[in-house]
Amino acid sequence: MIIEHKKNTLFYLVLPMVDSTTPASFKTGLTVTDTAYYKDGAGAWTALAITDTFSEIGTTGMYEIDLTGAELNHDRVLIKMTAAGAADSFVDFRMNVHTIDDVLDGNDRVDVGKWLSTAVTAGLGGRPAVDAQAISGSAIAADNVEANIANLDAAISSRATAAQVNTEVDSAISDARLNELMSVALASQPAAGSLLGDLTEDDVGTQRFTANALEQAPSGTGPNMLLDTTVSVVNTQTSFDLVAGPADDDALNGQGVVFYDVSNGDTPSVRVISDYVAANKRIIIDSVPDFTVVATDKVKVFVTAPGTTAPTAAQVADAVLDEALSGHQTAGSMGAEVHLAKAMLANKRVHTISTGVDEVYDDDGLTLLRTMTPTDGGNDKIDVTPS
Repeated sequence: MIIEHKKNTLFYLVLPMVDSTTPASFKTGLTVTDTAYYKDGAGAWTALAITDTFSEIGTTGMYEIDLTGAELNHDRVLIKMTAAGAADSFVDFRMNVHTIDDVLDGNDRVDVGKWLSTAVTAGLGGRPAVDAQAISGSAIAADNVEANIANLDAAISSRATAAQVNTEVDSAISDARLNELMSVALASQPAAGSLLGDLTEDDVGTQRFTANALEQAPSGTGPNMLLDTTVSVVNTQTSFDLVAGPADDDALNGQGVVFYDVSNGDTPSVRVISDYVAANKRIIIDSVPDFTVVATDKVKVFVTAPGTTAPTAAQVADAVLDEALSGHQTAGSMGAEVHLAKAMLANKRVHTISTGVDEVYDDDGLTLLRTMTPTDGGNDKIDVTPS
């Protein structure tokens, strides 16, 4: 048997003795004799006298001997045990100068000072102070290392606290008025020329996006806009002459037109152009707008795909309800929830009689979707928990 042990510390050695003919049993009532030798480094093995003698622990067939620190103050110690009628046994002690216990503090944590011995001592603020010369053996290298450590320690000690950083960030947010975006009331209108000043305007105390900000390009027109102008002459509430328009008759026929009531916050009204007369830039629309159009009201004409109109509510509903659920079952989506509801009603379900547990499976009959577990809810009720 080989035992790793700390040098120069006592050890209570316990070994069983077995019968020489029936080794499956421990042998009791023996007088055990020890023969010991020690070895230091590459030196010769030397006889070692052990002060204590082996004594049996009760009638267990196990025998104890106390070895002192002095007896184990060697690199190797061999002890052979013999007794009449018993098989011989031995122990090989291999001594270590340090063990893991030597680098632990009272809370079983690594004690750096013990670990690195004289190379580390208690330093500023309880942090380890490293003696670089004790590590490297070079005074010049040690001076350089220790100077750099001192500089680093000073830099760490002078760093901003979390509270100071938080104060600086709060100040920066307030100075830039970023807090007014979400959590603080608007102190004043955004400055003209600023990003928000160009994108928003005041609407009776509420900041709203400007019409230009909501269009598709900085020029105020987008790929779907054919014309951006104003009403020049109101002939009737279905016939208007515009300030600008294309040079060809019928160029705007069938396109969507939006009238903006400039006297009421640019309230829009959408219609379809039935006819366009280029000579006086006149548009004829399909029906009277939602407000009375006057000269100077704004007009925008947008592209409508040939032969198409916006889908009705019924058409949208039909398209949604007729769409296959496959491909629309992302976790947490409405499609997934509808699929689960259908599975609960119509799919394969396995009921375990002994536990009352129901298992609901997917359309393939193999993939488990839900487990329904019943528990006693008290008051003559059963609680069912899905998982």
